[in-house]
Amino acid sequence: MRFGSRLTAAGLIAGLALASVTATSGVAGATPSIADAKAKARTIAAQVAALQIQAESASEDYNAVQEQLATVVTQYLTASQHLTELGQQGDDLSVAAAGRVRALYRAGGPIGLYATVLDGADLGEALSRYSDVSRVLAADQLAITADSQSVAAAGSATAALDALAAKRTQLEASAALAKAKVEGLLSERQAELADANGTVQQLVSAEEARVAAEAAARARATLNTDPFAPDGVPDGTPSTIAVALAYARSKIGSPYLWGAVGPDQFDCSGLTQWSYGQAGLALPRTSREQWFIGPHPSLGELKPGDLLFWATNANDPASIHHVAVYLGGGYMIEAPHTGAFVQIVPVYLDGYFGATRPVLPSTPGGP
Repeated sequence: MRFGSRLTAAGLIAGLALASVTATSGVAGATPSIADAKAKARTIAAQVAALQIQAESASEDYNAVQEQLATVVTQYLTASQHLTELGQQGDDLSVAAAGRVRALYRAGGPIGLYATVLDGADLGEALSRYSDVSRVLAADQLAITADSQSVAAAGSATAALDALAAKRTQLEASAALAKAKVEGLLSERQAELADANGTVQQLVSAEEARVAAEAAARARATLNTDPFAPDGVPDGTPSTIAVALAYARSKIGSPYLWGAVGPDQFDCSGLTQWSYGQAGLALPRTSREQWFIGPHPSLGELKPGDLLFWATNANDPASIHHVAVYLGGGYMIEAPHTGAFVQIVPVYLDGYFGATRPVLPSTPGGP
């Protein structure tokens, strides 16, 4: 379960407040009211964390639907333009067909054209005229076929346009439902916090900070925490990675907004996509798609620029709900959740799914 990603200043203050309250309660331990507040704080912290994970997952669902919708809208506009072009071609073919009919009528039809062959003065001229008439009639037949194919193509394009319109309507409805789900979960999360008094809210912050600190400590014991600082990159780091990390750092302090892809607001996968996009590497929109863009290094093999993922099911990439960028030294940069900002934090392993090393165009095996 994901309670947070680092020990914040608010968490430290809350921890000091908790220590002060506990110290005044006497050697016999905390008073019942403080014990009850602690229990309530732990319950609320767990509920808020669970709701946050659900909201992140719902946000990725929304992102996926929006991506599909964008594709369908593009296809719809392309198909609409194609249908307009076919209509224009059909109009042009109809005008030409009318002209051919009038010309054949004036010539007495195909039989009349062939009759002109006999007007030749000698056999050579007759054969030449026969060849000319045959070409004229063959060209007319091809034109008639082209007319029929144009009508069929227009019919097919109309059917495709209708299908895309139906799919667009369906996806728009799905996007609206996904949006409502995210907003509902966020409202529920806010209600959980608003229901607590000031003391309990401080204890909630302290509980979140405690869990985050423990998760970071476990991560440090597992990660290959290379010695360089998280504000730099080691020698030999591919330029694409260095540029992506620089752009990600430039957005520290930018607010999280679910569904946002920058340049001033981001959700988790929006930040990774935007940062790598500035470096010339196009990542898919959602964290679940980003999982598949390269090889999967172990914790001990992590390098700066690797993408780190969290999921609700350790065996199912479809349950991924969060992504961050590894900086090195046991730190990462992330757009965490609603109400927070892009930040550098210690890597935590609660709910950790794995890592992906983006494959660079110039190095098929990845950096």
